Amino acid sequence: MSKSKKKKFNYKNVSINREPLAITKIGEIESSSQNPLFVLFIFIILIAFVFCLPYLVKMFNQDSVENYQGETKNPISNKEEEPSKEMVYYDISSSLTIALDEVLKIDQFQLVGNTIQFTITNLGKNRYYFNRHSYYLELYSENKTLLERIKLKEDNLLKDESKSYSYTVKNENVSNVKKIVFVEKEENDYPNIQLSINEMGEGELVCVKDFETLTYRFKDEQLMAITDDINYDSRASDYENQKALYKESVISLNLLTGVTSNFIDIGSGFVFNVQLELKNVKSVEELNPYYYPFDTLAKVVDFEMKAQGFSCR
Repeated sequence: MSKSKKKKFNYKNVSINREPLAITKIGEIESSSQNPLFVLFIFIILIAFVFCLPYLVKMFNQDSVENYQGETKNPISNKEEEPSKEMVYYDISSSLTIALDEVLKIDQFQLVGNTIQFTITNLGKNRYYFNRHSYYLELYSENKTLLERIKLKEDNLLKDESKSYSYTVKNENVSNVKKIVFVEKEENDYPNIQLSINEMGEGELVCVKDFETLTYRFKDEQLMAITDDINYDSRASDYENQKALYKESVISLNLLTGVTSNFIDIGSGFVFNVQLELKNVKSVEELNPYYYPFDTLAKVVDFEMKAQGFSCR
């Protein structure tokens, strides 16, 4: 039996056409016996592929964009989401006791006239620094409508030390206060504000309370300077003590870099003025609790000053 003769294949050089979406000839096979139907089938497949290629590319790009957007909206993170702060409302009573920050005990609540009074005790093992926190006492009506917000003094408590505190409540709110909340606020909790613009093009916030007017000047929402004006009426019960105190403070204030102060006795009272260029002043908070350091954001000053009884605009 004679063996069938093997087909011999001759391969020509391969050339590639790099034009996009064009039919590319990748080679040529010669055979002594070619099947016309097979060649036609291959040709049809190539035509179909070239025709569908733009649609395939478009579908691929669209899927990629959607996947990217989905990952952007729902990024994978190993960090656990911080739980939201829970508001705990307490009914005011003399028997009420509140635990704050695990080491503070607040009790002996009283509403006396237009003041709210209570005692804070440090039960921790170390001194407690209130200036490391921004605690607020919020006063609510029976139906939990916020009436007033009071910023707690930035005090320090030694281990096992107790101190009594008294805060003034606005007269129109006294009879409506039924519930209280103690809450710590952070900078992100403060709402943004719109500053007025002075003649020098600076942002300005003016806060007024009793005899004192504080003018805060900002650049790009950051505090640059403070002017503190006090017009004290001679009819005030503590006038003589306050007069002596402010008159004496002028000497020490004028020794500080970046601070200018003056005192004028006008007969019917006295005028006390302090101007601070904060970039040059160190430890400005030690001079007055209403003084804020250089670069403090406007929204922080506005929020905290209102919580200390000032009317700000």
